[in-house]
Amino acid sequence: MYVDNDHMEGDLNEDWRQPGVHTNRFPTGTCANGARVQGTTETIWWDAPRRLVQFRRSATVTLPDERSP
Repeated sequence: MYVDNDHMEGDLNEDWRQPGVHTNRFPTGTCANGARVQGTTETIWWDAPRRLVQFRRSATVTLPDERSP
């Protein structure tokens, strides 16, 4: 579980209410050893008035020799 304690007034911001699967989300990038990390977030549901949201997050790691660990 991830809890974001940033203070927010009013309904859940629109940025948090985008349905579907989104790529290039945290964590995404290249590690010092050359491994590539690709983060994906899927919005499951939200309750805007209560400022609640549920995501399914995953990360795929590809090693420099193209293998997955």
